Amino acid sequence: MQKILWILAILAMTMSGCGAEWFPETVRSPTTPDDFFFTPAVLSGVTPKSTATSNAITIAGIQSGSAPISVSGDASSQYKISDGAFTKDAGTVNNTDKVTVQHTAASGVAQTITTTLTIGDKSASFSSKTANVDSFNFTKTGPANTSIVSEPITLTLVPGTYKITITNGTYSFDKISFVDTEQTRFFNNNQIIYIQNVTAKTSGGVVTTVVTIDGVVSFFKTTAE
Repeated sequence: MQKILWILAILAMTMSGCGAEWFPETVRSPTTPDDFFFTPAVLSGVTPKSTATSNAITIAGIQSGSAPISVSGDASSQYKISDGAFTKDAGTVNNTDKVTVQHTAASGVAQTITTTLTIGDKSASFSSKTANVDSFNFTKTGPANTSIVSEPITLTLVPGTYKITITNGTYSFDKISFVDTEQTRFFNNNQIIYIQNVTAKTSGGVVTTVVTIDGVVSFFKTTAE
């Protein structure tokens, strides 16, 4: 027992003599910024193939005043500093600069694209997730003041139950019964829908029917001959 106490005493004296050097302090790189993040980190319900842009973050905490900046992720990923142009090339950023990132959203429904911004040795990611339903935009020409039905429109979507509404027209899933009422129903991918409206009373007039499925807005426009 005395031998154990003697060893503990020696260790205590050794550690007390080492002071702060026993647990060396982590040295922060002069190009390390304060933590940063995008809000929101994931932008949902984005239109496929559209440009998704993050909020601007303000850079601070770089002891050297400036730090290297780069972007990675998708081939379309870019960043811009304050009022500068978007670029994918690595560069330098300074304290108080505002940085924004962007990329092209996925081409399909319910798909995610991510861009990662790196400044010094800190990183943050911004993602976009496309909507469950793809939009459509069709046009047709016909006699003035006449009811016109669209060609069959194939819906691209994730199978599921969604709400559908229509403004300034009617819709049908069988080209027989057309309604203008709100419905919540199950949709299959490649579901066929028909849109109907009445053309304008004067030649050249345009009537726009707005169809909304799960919050995604689509259009069917007719022009009177």
